[in-house]
Amino acid sequence: MKKKSWLIILGVVLFFVDRLTKIILIKLNLGFINYSKNFGVAFGLFQGAKTLLITLSLVLLSLLFYFYVRANFKEKFFLIFIIAGLASNL
Repeated sequence: MKKKSWLIILGVVLFFVDRLTKIILIKLNLGFINYSKNFGVAFGLFQGAKTLLITLSLVLLSLLFYFYVRANFKEKFFLIFIIAGLASNL
């Protein structure tokens, strides 16, 4: 299997694992994990600016894809984790 294919598969798996763990942890309601929602960014900044945050996330995602296409294998490996996490949080 080519390295490119392997990285794309890794990105898709990371995306779905991230989404699935969030769903599972919300449904299980474990006592030692406190679930809270933050509708902004770090420390609740920009709460209520959902359109702005989605737009910024999509711009950043596009920029990361631009860097991904031009990166070497090692850089692509690390970028795929960032891209999968960002896409999962949208």
